[in-house]
Amino acid sequence: MILPRKLHAVIALLLASLLPLQAQQAKEHVAGRVVSSLDGHPIAHATVSLSELSSLSELSTGSKPFTTTANDEGEFSFPAVPPGNYNLSGTAPGYLTLSYEQHDGYYTGVITGAGLATDNLVLQIEPVSTISGHIVDEAGDPVEYTQLTLYRETAGRISRRNNAQTDTSGGYEFGRLAPGRYFLTVSATPWYAVHPRADPPQQVFQYRVNVDPALDVAYPLTFYPRALDSDGAAPIVLNGGNQFTADMQLSPQPAMSISLHSSTGNAANQRQPTVTQSVFGADEQVPIQMTENVNGTMRIPGFAPGRYKVEEFTPDGRFPAISAPVDLTTGPVTMELATHADLATVSVALHGANGESLPARMQLLLRSAASNQDGNLTEGDKSTVELSGVPPGDYRPKVAGGGHQWNVVTLAVNGKPVPDRQLHITAGGAISVDLTISTASASIQGKAVRDDKPADGAMIILVPAGGDLSEDLFRRDQTNLDGSFALNNVVPGNYLVVAIDDGWSLRWNDATALTPYLMHAIPLSVPATGSPIIHLPEPLRTQPR
Repeated sequence: MILPRKLHAVIALLLASLLPLQAQQAKEHVAGRVVSSLDGHPIAHATVSLSELSSLSELSTGSKPFTTTANDEGEFSFPAVPPGNYNLSGTAPGYLTLSYEQHDGYYTGVITGAGLATDNLVLQIEPVSTISGHIVDEAGDPVEYTQLTLYRETAGRISRRNNAQTDTSGGYEFGRLAPGRYFLTVSATPWYAVHPRADPPQQVFQYRVNVDPALDVAYPLTFYPRALDSDGAAPIVLNGGNQFTADMQLSPQPAMSISLHSSTGNAANQRQPTVTQSVFGADEQVPIQMTENVNGTMRIPGFAPGRYKVEEFTPDGRFPAISAPVDLTTGPVTMELATHADLATVSVALHGANGESLPARMQLLLRSAASNQDGNLTEGDKSTVELSGVPPGDYRPKVAGGGHQWNVVTLAVNGKPVPDRQLHITAGGAISVDLTISTASASIQGKAVRDDKPADGAMIILVPAGGDLSEDLFRRDQTNLDGSFALNNVVPGNYLVVAIDDGWSLRWNDATALTPYLMHAIPLSVPATGSPIIHLPEPLRTQPR
């Protein structure tokens, strides 16, 4: 049937008149209330922002965020928001800036244009907390310019957060802290401490002065409230809006020394050891105030009683070649410096996965699995990189070149594949290593459901399923309003994907802690080549914590 020409014109005019209405209907209303996470009371005049995301997890750089101010009841409204994925965030004086349903830096994106309810959102923001106090010595006098370190426990692990220093009154403050469990340490040196030399130098016009043994003292590393090791440390629990006072008093103890003897005489004077102390399971370096060499023995005084570790690096400073525990709980210690262990020469042949071309120059470093320290970068041509003087140990190769980081796809030693992609050196000599590397990485995208409905705010975890369970292979995200998520920069390999409700206290990068959830995971293989975006074949069902 052929329509008359006049009817064509009428239909065209009708469609043209509907276009503005259709464009208006395509925009949605984003609204809700800003409340305190502590007690749920509305926060008047909070600043609320809505920032468009260019992807499922990255902020757009091309558009400015919408910004508004909440009313007296904490209510906010964005009346006409184009379809997209947005980060909704709020802040107010005395409160942290937080995104919608934020956990550990992850948040739920607000999806518009998908038929979801976006007009009654509850945006919780947390009142800031502080930890402050004074540090005094045994006489109650302030300890000036001493070092304090604040640690925070997250998902079962305690890690360093930031540092502070006392002022002339011995006071300090850590401000703008989020709710959580914190730990505090103090490291200081008595201002009056003197550590006598075992063999003072004799020079013209220099008097030999006897030092009062009472001045040969040191403050031990002290954990709040007054513990001398991590096991005795008490957590400082902040629930939001707390002003916690943590005063501490330091007590001096007789200083101990570590003497390192070398059978090669004055060679000990040429060696530069480091001393570390375990703090919440991690080795932290202890400052060395002075050293002296007496008849081939290096003496390092000024340590408080405790347990330490002495490390010595290879001559080029790349790797710890010697590591030995030192117990100073009962008195000074003299130990024999071991000779350097047999060092290996590692020749690494680099291969691009599936014929991927390599740049002209490549850089390689080995990260120690024991100390999590990186060796110095070594450069070579595009096919071979050689490292000499590598002591026995377990290492993870890191490769860079052409302005990119390269992922290790496979690792073989003397022609034999190594499933965990680590270099295990047990003795010196020549070692031949083949590394297949690639710049390829993938983004895994999918949706999670809860009771067959989109699951917002769920934690998504990508768990490596091969022989390599390194923490840097795990990925995490939080689902958006429509249940969508994206796990970016995924290294080629085999994985399991799980969704967990309220799982933010779990050790998410520990496969053992996640074992109860893996039976209901979706398996996934990420190839070294192919599409950079991989979609899950089916919705991921959330599991309760």
